[in-house]
Amino acid sequence: MRLCLAAMPWLAVDTPSLALGILRRRVNEACPTIEASEYHGGIRWAEHLLRTTGGELTPNDYYRIADKGLGYGLGDWVFAGALYGDERWRLAELRDHAKQWDLDLGLAERMRELAGRFVADAAADLLARDVDVVGFTTTFMQTVPSLALARELKRHKPTVRIVLGGANCDGPMGAVLHRHH
Repeated sequence: MRLCLAAMPWLAVDTPSLALGILRRRVNEACPTIEASEYHGGIRWAEHLLRTTGGELTPNDYYRIADKGLGYGLGDWVFAGALYGDERWRLAELRDHAKQWDLDLGLAERMRELAGRFVADAAADLLARDVDVVGFTTTFMQTVPSLALARELKRHKPTVRIVLGGANCDGPMGAVLHRHH
């Protein structure tokens, strides 16, 4: 069996997920028949932004959304179009919300244009590994990017098993996440 442990944006890009590394090593030690790997989506997303924009969007822009956008859910919103298959999904509502808080959405809107391609590329990467199970860690604004990738994986390989864990799966949040997805 092939397992991939994934941490999607918006973790810090200067350090990979310690939790993924520890869990992957433990799986390798305890279950030698399972081939475990890691996917550091935050790092890959920052690289994607840099590469596809020819350097226009940098890791500093990534951090602007990761840090300043947290209180407004901008990171989730960036990937919502990829999740729902519509780049303009709820754009009008977000713009109305942004006016109330005097938010500049230019950067988030630019990133949203690139999110669908990133999710497709991430799915292609994981599918090339012939994964059987993908385990996502989700906290803060990682839920929507994780769900977008899970949806894309299922679209191409319906038999892949998806597992979500982390703080966003705790208590009532986990029940609602399970019910809706």
